[in-house]
Amino acid sequence: MLKSLFDAHATDLEISRAIDIAAGGPLIDRVAGLMAAQQPAFQIAQTANFRADFSRLATNGACKPTNLLPKYWTTRRNLEISTLALNIAALLISTFLTWRLIKVCPSVGMH
Repeated sequence: MLKSLFDAHATDLEISRAIDIAAGGPLIDRVAGLMAAQQPAFQIAQTANFRADFSRLATNGACKPTNLLPKYWTTRRNLEISTLALNIAALLISTFLTWRLIKVCPSVGMH
């Protein structure tokens, strides 16, 4: 059905690529990748704010001077940093692969 919309000699890859470009294709993928990489960075900042509030209210406030969560904050920060690193690596890899795909298929590249 889709081949009838294109040239009779168009390959499935060319058809798929043309549909991807018409739908926003690589640009949409990069924006989604940037948003995915941004979210852990935002979470790291929110955790720092939450830790400051928790320390002010619980550790230095009601439970003075007892630290209720001695290892929690470092463990949580380490997990968030590793998540951020993995998201940035995935963004870089997918950007490279998208660039290679556009380079390999210049006839159906972005116009």
